[in-house]
Amino acid sequence: MSYSLSAAHLPADLPADPREFFTDVRVVELPMTTKFRGITSRQVCLLRGPEGWAEFSPFPEYGPQEAHRWLAAAIEFSLNPHGPAGLLTPGTSTSSASPAKAHEVPPAPAYSGRLSGARVPVNGTVPAVSAEDVPGVLDRFDGVDVFKIKIAEHGAASKDADVARVRAVLAAAPNAKIRLDANGKLSIDEAVAHLRKLSSLDGFVQRLEYVEQPVASVEDMARLRERLQADSELCGIRIAADENIRRSEDPLRVAQLGAADHIVVKAQPLGGVAAAVRIVQSCGLPATVSSALESSIGLAAGAQLALALAQLGEGAAWAAGLGTASLLAADVVDHPRRPHGGTISTDPMDVSVQLAEDHRAPAEAEEWWLARLAACWKLLREA
Repeated sequence: MSYSLSAAHLPADLPADPREFFTDVRVVELPMTTKFRGITSRQVCLLRGPEGWAEFSPFPEYGPQEAHRWLAAAIEFSLNPHGPAGLLTPGTSTSSASPAKAHEVPPAPAYSGRLSGARVPVNGTVPAVSAEDVPGVLDRFDGVDVFKIKIAEHGAASKDADVARVRAVLAAAPNAKIRLDANGKLSIDEAVAHLRKLSSLDGFVQRLEYVEQPVASVEDMARLRERLQADSELCGIRIAADENIRRSEDPLRVAQLGAADHIVVKAQPLGGVAAAVRIVQSCGLPATVSSALESSIGLAAGAQLALALAQLGEGAAWAAGLGTASLLAADVVDHPRRPHGGTISTDPMDVSVQLAEDHRAPAEAEEWWLARLAACWKLLREA
């Protein structure tokens, strides 16, 4: 992997068995309020480490080579629930930095404070629901004034439904900014056609912050960005990279190819707060922190990453995509990390043993997660 996990933030002597490090391991399945990413429930593995609870929840389709980064993030958080030491210097901005060359990831600078005890602004997330369901979704996000809207669920065939959904959000939240997320499901031509249709909506261009991962590959992202910049109607639309950052062996390539105006980073997939900060510094692009549909336990690391980037001078103007606890119909903490006044807390939380037991995953799922944990643990010990 071109950005290796920092040994400074992981123990050098991990035991052979993860059960010797984590004193409690619980696999839960949490129902969702609506279908999202094609699922109606979310399975996560909760791990009690030396200093508290953490979450390991890579999506089922991710193999150990990708999923072990998520476990590194869980280890980091279970050791440092108030933020990793030696991380960064508050007030050091990277916004004017030049994108780094391939494989040049600078060490994370020194940090002298804590990342808990604060609140960070978040956006709301609108799944691929019907236009009629939009007001009910927006009501789940108290005080939020930015909404990310999922589009292209079925590629270009979703255009009419996407237009109706975006129109409904613009109408129901007249003062809110919006973001779109296509999860790479469009071709270049389809993305241009999609955006041209959407740009005809009143207020769309003025209220749009960026379009997240409209096409799949970094090369196509760069080509699409060139197309948009040359188009008199669409030249103001900014492109953000997500999958090209969190699922790439070389996340810096986005900046090298000029494939995005903005990046989206997630704590778990990138190996933790420290690793994610280093990647943002290397790319030299504005960054938004987003969730990987975690429980309230896992969202703490994302909230702390958002605060870290704000203290660096990055991300302060970008509401984090961490309001996703509102998409869960149940959680594993007594007071879920849902938005209040448009913000969420950066504090670590304790798992409610009763709630974890109430939502315990089926035995076969539990066995699968434990085997997955062992496989990822083995990779980390060998790294």
